[in-house]
Amino acid sequence: MSDFAQSITLEEIEEQVKLKFPSHKKFNDGQFQIIMKILSSFLIDGNKFYILEAPTGIGKSVIAKTVANVINYFTVPNSKIITCNRLLQRQYSSDFDDMKNIESSKHYDCAISLFKGAASTHYNDIDCGGRSCPSIGRCDYFNAFNAFINAPTGITNYAYYLMNAEINSNLLIADEAHNMESLICTHYSIELESEQVNGLFKYMKKIQVDNESASKIRRGFLEMRSYISGQTENLFFLDDFIYNIGLMYKRLTSEILKHKRGSKTTLIFSGKEDHLSKCKSHIEYLKRLEVLLQIFRSNPSSYIKMYSIENNGSEDLVKAILKPLEPRHIARILFDRSKYVLLMSATICGVEEFAANLGITNFGFDCLSSPFPVENRLIMLHNLEGLNNGNFSQLVDLYIQKMDEILDFHIEDRGLIHTVSYSNQKLIESKSRHAKRFILPKRGELFNINKLKSTKNGILLSPSMTEGVDLADDLSRFQIIFKMPFANLGDKWIKKKMELSYVWYLIQVARTFSQACGRSVRHKEDSAITHVIDGNINKIQHLLPKYIQEALKEDN
Repeated sequence: MSDFAQSITLEEIEEQVKLKFPSHKKFNDGQFQIIMKILSSFLIDGNKFYILEAPTGIGKSVIAKTVANVINYFTVPNSKIITCNRLLQRQYSSDFDDMKNIESSKHYDCAISLFKGAASTHYNDIDCGGRSCPSIGRCDYFNAFNAFINAPTGITNYAYYLMNAEINSNLLIADEAHNMESLICTHYSIELESEQVNGLFKYMKKIQVDNESASKIRRGFLEMRSYISGQTENLFFLDDFIYNIGLMYKRLTSEILKHKRGSKTTLIFSGKEDHLSKCKSHIEYLKRLEVLLQIFRSNPSSYIKMYSIENNGSEDLVKAILKPLEPRHIARILFDRSKYVLLMSATICGVEEFAANLGITNFGFDCLSSPFPVENRLIMLHNLEGLNNGNFSQLVDLYIQKMDEILDFHIEDRGLIHTVSYSNQKLIESKSRHAKRFILPKRGELFNINKLKSTKNGILLSPSMTEGVDLADDLSRFQIIFKMPFANLGDKWIKKKMELSYVWYLIQVARTFSQACGRSVRHKEDSAITHVIDGNINKIQHLLPKYIQEALKEDN
């Protein structure tokens, strides 16, 4: 039972939900009931965690804000919401005026350095005065950070919250939580690339760091490389390596600041080179590496080793990576910073596996129905023989023929084809009868939606639009999922995860598929058909959220 169980009743929670619901919003179908369930789970049942699977249109941001408002009323007013990127967090702060947003200090320029015409400094840079700066009151970052910390509810992104371990919250709300495992494992990966490491040692030699200090660091890098490549399993060197990294970045920081002030230094900062910028880069790398290695030291067996050598024509480039396989112990550090944790996503796709991966026990859970009519969001299963590496060349022409038949049916409509890979994108473009209708966003391009708007019946052909794309109304009346989005087993991390749990691997497919299905129907009056050609959907059908399963229909 919760500490509050004796003093808080369902009636009191209900009263506060009605009072604290954002005044510029209205309850939609199911919002009130799920808000009550979440708050009862926290405040009466005593659960630390609640996992919510809720589709597009349910209003997850309003649910999050109301839960935060009520928790802030009954307990300590300190709620933090984290999401995947700055675009989403700015959307939150735009929707709710009292929600304070914070981003990386890199997005806030120093007013003093700009006034002086110097290269921009950011808060906590080595040349930043920090809290002792006489102009701290004019620091945009410092003011935004204080507003975020002191606000009843603040919004930031996963990377910022993970980086700033001193930030605690009474309630943590993680939006787009299906990405949490991947974000944690990527964030805490240790990368030792020869280009960066060699650049560090070249610079240390240039500024004449003494041989003994440099050799200690170099020896540590070589030992780490041997460990990651599998030449040794011994980590006896790790404590000394971490210690020497700490000494080195502190020494570089001290010496470059002396140089900037015109004081005598033990290092040689000569020539016209921008030593301040160079030092900043290497110091940031060493500081980050020290933190990551300390976390790795606590549980090295939970990391996968990935080692490769590539030749760029003139030299061998070594890439040595340690990446967490099981994020539980890191997630625990994150969750321990909060009393209550609400995890929200449209695509949990297997709550038991999701919770186990993050080390979550004793949680509440609900999967909500879509507020959009099923007939407006049908998913047509064409059930061709499932594609795989062994039969791809024999079946791909049949798949493209079926795709073209679907496009004949949608001859007047704009739409989206999910190709899964860029090689499929090129192949489809070369063989389809509808190639003139295709719009191919470039790799890494931030797509300009006006390109689609300017066409009568244009079709986006892309492997990278399964998330974060809003194609409402006539922008997309159909989608085609050409091939089921199985993750690339050429990625050693994914392959190892699959070997540990094939269910985990299928869940990734189910999540990507479910996300893709949500690109074209964005509100109650909207409508679009999603066509699935690949018969491999039968492998993941049982893992799909209920609101996806109810929209599936066999093509007769």
